[in-house]
Amino acid sequence: MAHEGSALLKAEPSAQGTFWTSTFALVGTMMGAGALALPSTMAQTGIVGCTVLFGVMAMFAFVSCYACIVTADATGAFSFEAMSSALFGRGRQWFVRLLTLVLLFGIMAVFMVVAMDLLHPFVAAYVSRAVIGGAFTLVAIPLCLADSLYALRYSNSIVVGCMGYIFFVLFVRAVQDGGFPDSSPVPTVHGVLYAIPLQALAFGCQINSVRVYGELQHKAQMHGINFATMFFGFVLYVLFSFLGYLCFHGASVPDILTGFPANDPLVNSVRIVLGTCMVLKIPLIFQPFVQVLEAVALGGGDVAPMTRYASTIASLVAAFVVAVTCKDLSMIMGFVGAVGDILLNFAVPGLFLWQVGANAGNRRYQWGGAFLVFSGVAMTILSLIGLSQ
Repeated sequence: MAHEGSALLKAEPSAQGTFWTSTFALVGTMMGAGALALPSTMAQTGIVGCTVLFGVMAMFAFVSCYACIVTADATGAFSFEAMSSALFGRGRQWFVRLLTLVLLFGIMAVFMVVAMDLLHPFVAAYVSRAVIGGAFTLVAIPLCLADSLYALRYSNSIVVGCMGYIFFVLFVRAVQDGGFPDSSPVPTVHGVLYAIPLQALAFGCQINSVRVYGELQHKAQMHGINFATMFFGFVLYVLFSFLGYLCFHGASVPDILTGFPANDPLVNSVRIVLGTCMVLKIPLIFQPFVQVLEAVALGGGDVAPMTRYASTIASLVAAFVVAVTCKDLSMIMGFVGAVGDILLNFAVPGLFLWQVGANAGNRRYQWGGAFLVFSGVAMTILSLIGLSQ
């Protein structure tokens, strides 16, 4: 069911994106501080079991991105908000909106917490944690005012470069101090339940895949971009997990940075690089967040520049206040991330594809959509079970 104002929301963005700027945008969306926990999934499930799980998650993520592209073609819309407006009644539309707003706002706050926690110790003698967070907010505001992911192509490249540097440092430490454990871990139900939410979250980029598609110059390249994104993600995550596994001789370290000595200069450089990376990732999350926020507040009407400036500043300041007030968001984001991110990245694209199939009488799309919805709900339930153990 289309709603008033949906025509504006479906307007196609300026087509400037290329194959590599689009791939970097999606890889940059996927990668972040959550990757630091991935080596622990290999410690829980073993090298072979972990690699197989990564392959399964990459496949699910590719299929859900495919569902997003099919939906974009069917509706002419290039955001989750616009697609839900074109396809759903008010109930399901508001479900998608609330899921998007709560999850993305929480992620922005967590990015700030991670950045402050990583960088503040180096300047604690000079400035407070709140000052560092305020500086991050000021840096993020102009980046968040960009009107496309293509406009963020340079900062996206820096994010990918930062993760490459972290990979290099881990490789150096693995060569110098690493080794295999005396006995390889045997996959267990507990280990698999532990690994599922962490690995599923690692491939989350679906909400930006449709925006990338709208900005792409040659639309036929999109399936190749999705494949390249998942392929690079799979290879990098497996290698990253393997190096972390070697660094600690197979021991389970939930955050690999906490396993290194505090006075290790090379690892401390990783903390600085990763803190910077978190600030540069905020705009990737902010663009779909503010689009939904403005649709809710303005009913999908045109947005004046001053309104966009005000909503950007207010949203980032609110995330800063939450980050400074709640210094440890790990438990709440473990729950919100396991539930919200998996549902948003897998179940919601499934709902889109099912509705497209129902509208067109295409049973293949309906079955594919049902498969994604079932998979997303199943992974959410398994994640909640894993969190409770």
